[in-house]
Amino acid sequence: GYHWQDIIVINLKEFSLLYPELVAPSIPNITQQNQNEAVKATNLSTNNSTKGNNSVKEDTSRTTNNQEEQYKFSAPPLIKIGIWAVPYGKFISIKSTGKFKVIKNGKKIYSQLSSIRIPWSTKNIYQIQPISSSTILEVANYYDYNWNHKVNYNKFRGNLIIQYSKYSKKVWVVNQLNLEDYLKGVAEALNYDPPEYQKAFVIASRSYALFHIIHHGKRPGEIFTINDTPSDQVYKGYNFEKIADKLASAVKETRGEVITYQGEVSRAVFSSDSGGVTKNACHEWGKVFCQPEYGYLKGGVKDPSGTKHSLVKIKASHGVGMSCAGARQLAHNGKDYRQILKYYFLGIKIEKEF
Repeated sequence: GYHWQDIIVINLKEFSLLYPELVAPSIPNITQQNQNEAVKATNLSTNNSTKGNNSVKEDTSRTTNNQEEQYKFSAPPLIKIGIWAVPYGKFISIKSTGKFKVIKNGKKIYSQLSSIRIPWSTKNIYQIQPISSSTILEVANYYDYNWNHKVNYNKFRGNLIIQYSKYSKKVWVVNQLNLEDYLKGVAEALNYDPPEYQKAFVIASRSYALFHIIHHGKRPGEIFTINDTPSDQVYKGYNFEKIADKLASAVKETRGEVITYQGEVSRAVFSSDSGGVTKNACHEWGKVFCQPEYGYLKGGVKDPSGTKHSLVKIKASHGVGMSCAGARQLAHNGKDYRQILKYYFLGIKIEKEF
């Protein structure tokens, strides 16, 4: 695993979005029925080479709802992750380790496929649903390589949805899966990090994701809950899970545990490095973060002695919430995950939601 915050040059994902010419594999093709659709599409964003409408700052328009937050889940809820803003007119190539069915606008059109090409469409919604829960889906013409170009993070558990978003005016590939499986692919901690830090990180990540599930997404009107970038949470899917087995174990060991504040699931933001003292969310982002229910993000928490800081990470970080650099040091100092979380998030509790 690695931190996108440290990377300041264009990555291959961005390159592939800017230069979308790819060789189409010889697999089932359902694009002909929609071949004129891309030409007819109007009012689309001209900047389709980025994730769109993202910011390293938190959305300040979201308010909490006590009645919603008091709900306890009987099982891990589903989450939708925005993976790929597909370039204008480009098909989506899907492969899998097993069979899947294809649903178009609510009707099943294929029941036993292992590969298919989905057309770029502003009108139709396609759902790719594996028949077996063990089947892994691959977006074959999506490229998101790791630093040494050996791993392409283009494989995912759960379902894939290809849908146009009126909010961002883009056609997206969205990964829908249960929250616990999602957490195994969140790539903001390292497989060799201290186990108690890994657990603390997983619980913060679960809390952040569940908060946005409860409130119907981070961006009102968007078709997914959160995206896979540092502005939300860096998510790399199944291939990251395969190389980060210890993080997957931390997910299992903390199943359902979240951070709560005054009885509500917390928006547990974190940053790579606070620079020594965590910042006040109200001062950094204003608006909703100045309300009493965000008292756990008042900041002013000093990283423990011995914390190793990075100027690159400090510059890339908002510094609010848990400082990952300091949390790692607390784990090295012998603190358990509960102590780490309560050190950085003021006045919180750790409770099981499912």
